[in-house]
Amino acid sequence: MTYIKGLCLLVFSVAVFCGVRAGEEATDTADGVSKRTVRQILIENAGVGTELHERIEQVGRMVSDNETARAMREIDLLLAEYKKLMAENGKVYISVSSDAQFIDYVRKNRKKDVVRVAWGLQKLLFSKAFILAEEKPQQALPVLDELLVYAPYSSDAYCERGYLYSLLKQPQQALDSYKNALELSEKFSSEKHSRGIALRGLGYAYTALGQYDKAKDAFKKSLEVDSNNQIALDGLKYISDMESRKGEKVSQ
Repeated sequence: MTYIKGLCLLVFSVAVFCGVRAGEEATDTADGVSKRTVRQILIENAGVGTELHERIEQVGRMVSDNETARAMREIDLLLAEYKKLMAENGKVYISVSSDAQFIDYVRKNRKKDVVRVAWGLQKLLFSKAFILAEEKPQQALPVLDELLVYAPYSSDAYCERGYLYSLLKQPQQALDSYKNALELSEKFSSEKHSRGIALRGLGYAYTALGQYDKAKDAFKKSLEVDSNNQIALDGLKYISDMESRKGEKVSQ
């Protein structure tokens, strides 16, 4: 399933190294939080770790240039610095890609003392998982799990985790991860870029589970996002060929 890896690489390059949105339209703001409260919360939570951004961008360039050993050393140093910045007891540290995500989290966790963490933490953990996934996919999974603790709205992390589970021949876990990614892509405009990837991942997970009708539905929906995507077309052709060989419609 190297097709998903290629697509995750594209998302990684665009969504992770090119920065994230600082804000979204008011319609994306969670219900139940007044506009005044939204402004106040955002002003007070510019993001822990912003001073590390320049070094994190350098890590991005290292990964793009395939200097993985050097990048991993710097990632570990930067993660240690982030951990020091997030060491205050009683606080919950959350890294998000948009104001809407942060407000949504605050609304759902009103009794917690929530602190916003700069997007660099997501970049670092995703970078580490991405590097490990090339040769040590089992070791990449705990890194993605940690990323999702700090960044529960990261559709990219769910897509990458779905890919890894597919690679490890665990289609049910892959399916669950892609479902999470799809849900986030439909809820937040900052995660919209993952919709096509999530749907194609669902298509192949359903195929691996023998749920061919659901697989075809996922592939067809992905073509509504990208009408000429060869991955989805190949997935549909594979199921069609199976049906033709058996001389009957393949059902769930």
